[in-house]
Amino acid sequence: MCDNWQTQNLGTNCYIKARIGWRGLSASEYLETGAFLIAGKHIKNGVIDWVNCDHISEFRFRESQEIALAKGDIILTKDGTIGRVARIDSLPGKATINGTMMLVRPLKAIDYRFLYHILNGKEFAKLIDDKVSGSSIPHIFQRDMVMLPVSFPELSQQQTIARILDTLDTTIRETEAIIAKLKAVKQGLLYDLLTRGLDDNGELRPPQPEAPHLYKKSPLGWIPKEWEAVTIAHLAINHDPESVKIHQ
Repeated sequence: MCDNWQTQNLGTNCYIKARIGWRGLSASEYLETGAFLIAGKHIKNGVIDWVNCDHISEFRFRESQEIALAKGDIILTKDGTIGRVARIDSLPGKATINGTMMLVRPLKAIDYRFLYHILNGKEFAKLIDDKVSGSSIPHIFQRDMVMLPVSFPELSQQQTIARILDTLDTTIRETEAIIAKLKAVKQGLLYDLLTRGLDDNGELRPPQPEAPHLYKKSPLGWIPKEWEAVTIAHLAINHDPESVKIHQ
């Protein structure tokens, strides 16, 4: 931390609220449309899955105006799987949080994007670890967040730091997406190799519908004619240890 950074309790510079009970709200009241109701299950890697959020009536939304969400808010899970953090960069409509969530709204001294990264840092992680290890039912109380010490520089530096960290997060997400696509390609290739095999030229055989003469039926489905389908037990019973050579 630099000399020009200051440390204050989060409650000094943030509006912090959680839903006070459910007020009788039940899942039977959820609607297909209406105000968004966000739960911890709708948060992944700091992003809200708006498509799968529940919806509530206008009456239920207005019932708890103290936790109605606005652009620039931070929300986090306080019960169950605690510590999932998301930020509200934009809103697709009216939105609120359910009873497992807490709202943290930065005031003028703290940039919300900077605070989002702070709440993904070691100070908040320590608070979560203390709660998880110290209780059979992990829970973050409102006072825990109010008293959480947060260090921050002046606003323009916060915004610069947030932009850099946002760029890194974007790069990480894009890299993860590429890795996921490559894994899917690998799975597809494995399936083809294990069901079609390679021809004499080392190329993947055409699929069975295109070259039925290359395949035969088996308990596993269509396999190349020269292949055999046997059980693992059969291989184990007929295994000859002397035929195995170890190459170093």
